[in-house]
Amino acid sequence: MCKWSLTVFSSASLFLGATLPSQGQPFGPMLPDGTATTASRALEVHGLPGAIKGTERWIVHFKSRSFNLQGFRKAVQSNDAAKVSAVVRNLEAKVKADQAAFEKAVEAMGGEMVAQWWLINGCAIDIPPSKLAELRKMENVDFIEPDQETYPQIKTATDSRNHNADALQVRGIRGLGVTTAIMDTGQDERLGLTNRAHITYYTDGNLTKPSRLIANKKIGAMPADDVHGHGTGVASIAAGAKWRTSTADHGHAYGAKIAGYSIANNTRGSSSFTTMTTAWQKIAADKVKLGIVTANNSYSGSPDPLNAVQKALDAAVLNADILVCTPAGNFSSSTRFSQVNLNGISVGAVNENVKTLAYFSSRGPFIGDRQVFPDIVANGVDTNMARRDTETFDYIASGTSMASPQVCGAATVIRAANKRLKADETKAVLLASVEALTGRTGVNQVNGYGTGYLRDDIAYATATNPTTHGRAVVTSTSKVFKRAITVQKGKTYQVAIAWNRLNINSTLYSNLDLRVISGSTVLGSSATPKNTEEFVRFIAPLTGAVFIEVKGTSLTATSQPFGWAFAQVNSKIPGTYTTFGTGCKGTGTERKFCASLNPNATGNTLTSWVSNRWFVHRVKAKSNLLVTGFDFLCRTVRGTQNLQSALFLAASNGKPAASPVRTGVLKIGIASKFYRTIFTTPITIPAGKVFYIGYKHPANSNFLSEPLTGAPTKGTFYWNGPSWSGPYYHLRFAWKVICTGGTPGAIPSLSNTGVPTPGQTFKINLNFARKNTTAILIFGTSKAKWLGLNLPLDLTFLGAKGCYLRASRDLFLVGTTVGSSGSSSVTVGIPNLASLMGAQFHNQYLVIDPTANNLGLVFSNGGTGRIGN
Repeated sequence: MCKWSLTVFSSASLFLGATLPSQGQPFGPMLPDGTATTASRALEVHGLPGAIKGTERWIVHFKSRSFNLQGFRKAVQSNDAAKVSAVVRNLEAKVKADQAAFEKAVEAMGGEMVAQWWLINGCAIDIPPSKLAELRKMENVDFIEPDQETYPQIKTATDSRNHNADALQVRGIRGLGVTTAIMDTGQDERLGLTNRAHITYYTDGNLTKPSRLIANKKIGAMPADDVHGHGTGVASIAAGAKWRTSTADHGHAYGAKIAGYSIANNTRGSSSFTTMTTAWQKIAADKVKLGIVTANNSYSGSPDPLNAVQKALDAAVLNADILVCTPAGNFSSSTRFSQVNLNGISVGAVNENVKTLAYFSSRGPFIGDRQVFPDIVANGVDTNMARRDTETFDYIASGTSMASPQVCGAATVIRAANKRLKADETKAVLLASVEALTGRTGVNQVNGYGTGYLRDDIAYATATNPTTHGRAVVTSTSKVFKRAITVQKGKTYQVAIAWNRLNINSTLYSNLDLRVISGSTVLGSSATPKNTEEFVRFIAPLTGAVFIEVKGTSLTATSQPFGWAFAQVNSKIPGTYTTFGTGCKGTGTERKFCASLNPNATGNTLTSWVSNRWFVHRVKAKSNLLVTGFDFLCRTVRGTQNLQSALFLAASNGKPAASPVRTGVLKIGIASKFYRTIFTTPITIPAGKVFYIGYKHPANSNFLSEPLTGAPTKGTFYWNGPSWSGPYYHLRFAWKVICTGGTPGAIPSLSNTGVPTPGQTFKINLNFARKNTTAILIFGTSKAKWLGLNLPLDLTFLGAKGCYLRASRDLFLVGTTVGSSGSSSVTVGIPNLASLMGAQFHNQYLVIDPTANNLGLVFSNGGTGRIGN
């Protein structure tokens, strides 16, 4: 083992060879062309059934039209409802005139016009499928897309432990004077057999006061009165008042007015692209008349920016200045049915209080352009909501459907508090005012969690301080914007910018980059290529002024407006260390199982204690053992969870000792399987001695540990350490103890103990290497490039078949001695410098192993560290 500091740079180098193979450029995804993907061209696609027998519903996008929306935008900015209505009537007439000849042609083909839109340049028609080829060839037709079905995204949010809207509500800050639009399954405007709306819509939940449900409009086939319950529940999260149950609570903006837009086409609540596009046009038209500043649509949708709904959504933000919130989706790692929502906010779901990502919450990289996704997270698991047609029972459901209105409600509150805020500026305020989540969020926006966890109270403070937010423009002649902000040394700050896609008919939009600088020092930077927001979290190295710098890296117009905001938060940014890739075989010995209980068991779905206590299992060594770790059969209910693992020796009374002699981490997921923990240093257990392996059970019901099948043997276990209750024999478990002494041919394994944090040390471990040799730990700045070559670099040409270089050798190398156990570690000290926060580095061990291959070297997997605070 050796100890090393990142402040020391070594001139040592390792000669890998003078000749390297040439490497071609990798193939990347093609940009969408607005017609269909390669996959869809290869398949026959169909639209929803049309109203005329034998027809299908298709959406037509046109190349050009005789008008634009500048007049509508100016009317909205005037805040004159009469002017807006007049402009809308004029736009409706122009659409009909522009599409008149096309409508006649469709009718001649046996079809009919279903909907005509001015918010986007398109319409919906019913047409025989045999006429689609003819339709595509028409002069002004850009492309067509099939109308498809969409669905609601179903799967003590406002208190100080969560979004903390309560802190604002006690001060009377609850969204007064503005309206939020809820595009959903309708609103409960007639409660059961009564002739009144649900109590959640009434001011303060008081039936003697006015109802805040100022509109409830039928857009889909179903009535505006909620036929499903999803819409009523969503509205209660964003802006509902308490109803008549003990678990009811006010929504975020329970003083705001609510406008409902029912898009349900059946009692299941499903809708369609046509219906949703029409609804966005209606919401935009009602902007001034109803005072709409935010909108929520908790439905599935399309990830294609050229989809009609996504065009209409972005146009509503751009032209009507309505901030739109949508759910990330409920398909875990897939975003196939997620709305891309470039101009609004996409919201992921987390578990209440613990704020861990819900297992179902969709996460990026986003399909196609690989955006970081979503933008932010909020509570969305087992959410209590108002239930349609009753006020004495809750509607309880999980899904990103429930997370999205949390953010919509918060946005409504801050736009009510500061009515000068524009949609892009509001988005920046919300993204900059999040709570960082230890071990989950970082210095930039991350897939799954976005910038972090919604905080109403921080967002309100940011929105009402004129020095912490604003709007600016970068142009083709002035591409850099700078703004000084005042910071205090040692405090954590968060900066966000947000901008709109200006041309909704294009997949291209401006790319802005963000830096925070102090003189020549970059304190933080963000340069995602396809997001419409950037985010930086940093620790101030001084008290005084630093600069926000926004650069228009590429602009799709002569000028690009954007909103900016920053917030000072009392949050820690944790360091992270993750492993990647695999190593190659050497002559070290593989793991062997030297003791086990029910090693063939499967299917953990039973037994869950909420205890926050140690559970350990008794093992007796049948021979002299050198224990390196153990496997344990278990799983989570949702998401991933890290448990503390340990090995205890037996005390004189036969029970486990009070303290463990080895500790590690057991990383588990939702799949039922044996999960592994490896100790940094092996431990010798003499033959005949008793020892205990175990884990600290989490203080939640997310951990399941008892097998269903293949576990005939009941083991001995204790719990409730260090005083220890037991022994117990009534339950079945499954585990396998790992020892050294296996067969040669092991793959060296890199792992970590601790994470990189300024002023502290952590370890980068090596296991399963050749005994009694030397290993070298690489520190590099990249895992993608080295000397202009792509990584990982296949080293077969040097005689190391199956080995890859995974980290660049451009920082320094550290040598360490590998002992008889085949293990070693390097202790890395991180200097206590705020400027290092967020710095990233990459590692890989190479092990001198003369007989493994012609090169005489074998390589471990890789590791990536990011320094926290």
